[in-house]
Amino acid sequence: MAKKIETHIADESSFIATDTLLKDKRTIVLNFNTQGNIGKTTETVGLIEVMKAMGSNPALISADPENKVMLNIYGTKDEYGALTDQKLGVGVVEIDMADKDGKLSDLLADPALDGRDVVVDTMGGSFNAFATLYSGLSDFYNAFPSDRFICLLPVADMKSFENLHRQAQVYRDLDSGTEIIMAFIFSKGKIGSIDNFKQISSAYNAFKSSLQLPTNIQTAELVFDTAWSTEEMNKFFKENKVRESIKHARGNTLILAQKFINERDKAWVDLLVSPDRKAELALMPHPTDSRNGRLWGKTLIGATWTL
Repeated sequence: MAKKIETHIADESSFIATDTLLKDKRTIVLNFNTQGNIGKTTETVGLIEVMKAMGSNPALISADPENKVMLNIYGTKDEYGALTDQKLGVGVVEIDMADKDGKLSDLLADPALDGRDVVVDTMGGSFNAFATLYSGLSDFYNAFPSDRFICLLPVADMKSFENLHRQAQVYRDLDSGTEIIMAFIFSKGKIGSIDNFKQISSAYNAFKSSLQLPTNIQTAELVFDTAWSTEEMNKFFKENKVRESIKHARGNTLILAQKFINERDKAWVDLLVSPDRKAELALMPHPTDSRNGRLWGKTLIGATWTL
């Protein structure tokens, strides 16, 4: 049943500009959901690492005042490693959706983020507060008609479908022309066994068959194989900039972290930029594999790709 999952690639012909993946258009990543413990922050960190390697320099916003994973990984720090005051577009600015003050939309509209991609990490269970604050989300998306939004929707277990059905209900009635991609993420590292994956795949295909969305919303399915969900690896992903830390990792941690980031490099590049831009990226030095002459095409396309 897993074979029924297909990936729909966004057809974009724009090229990289300073601090953005697309020319003249920001990419804004959101990971709102109705529950926690589905791997959304881990997947968000993986996407940030890919965006940075592609040439984007995303501004980071954390709407997770409890766990502060994003702040601890990417927040600006002093020479002793202590967090300093965070500035918009430089460190990780924190907000709390429970305040219902519209701070998220204010930050996204701030001139400091003009021409900057943005990634927003959120607290588990915050989707309903998001949808309620912005009247079913039409008002929110209509405030940013020139941007592209990527909504991360990890599917980690059967309980995840409560989140999917709730989001489908809200987005079905969205009255907006803003470009949105709903990215459904199936990470076997979080899902666990093959039997769990088959059960989830079957349930997802049934969900997808009844999914009705406005024409401005595309869907994509990303399937990752790396079995990373161990206590050691969970700790690694919650405390480190993955690509940078791979340089110092050893043993099984090195193997799993390398596989984790390579899978996400290929999948996100396929989804977020055009084939022409992907071909250009393939000729760049490999951002993780430091062996002499190794090009990124080894991961993105699968050829030898060395100079």
